[in-house]
Amino acid sequence: MKPFWDSLDNSENPSNFLISMDIKDEDLSSVEKKLEEIKNKAEKTKRVVSVCGKDFDNTEDSLSQLFDHIEGEIHDDSLTDIDLTDIAKLNEIKEKTRKKAEPSKKERRSKPKGRMSQAMKNLVGLAGEIHAYRVLRKKYGSIIVNPSSWISENSTFKFPGNFILKGNFLSYNLNG
Repeated sequence: MKPFWDSLDNSENPSNFLISMDIKDEDLSSVEKKLEEIKNKAEKTKRVVSVCGKDFDNTEDSLSQLFDHIEGEIHDDSLTDIDLTDIAKLNEIKEKTRKKAEPSKKERRSKPKGRMSQAMKNLVGLAGEIHAYRVLRKKYGSIIVNPSSWISENSTFKFPGNFILKGNFLSYNLNG
């Protein structure tokens, strides 16, 4: 490492250092490309999750492919039947009141462990809606359970032309 440090100490600017180390512009650009590839691969590795036993790239753009991904791995004939004859009445969930203790500086800085990213929450929510839609479609048929009966913004990932109920107003998704 001595030649490196000697060259660095004797260089007046970065260009002189590169010349003294016999580093060419092409070398730098190829290293930058390799670093970018490594960075992109690491980011993709963070995004890729197993859905139905098969890798799925969890990006906002790929959520429109989740329905087909799940349908390709879990066929309609393997969906379980749902029994809706004995549905229990749900009780209202009361909001918990907590005493708010002043967190220490360390607690404020650290991210809670075990929390899902928003992208993962979106994926899980959409996957749940897809499963519910498919189970209901299997039980009642595609005439009754059709794209227009899936009423949520998530439905537009599979059916871009769906009407969406927002507040008390119907809106039409013109994207897609």
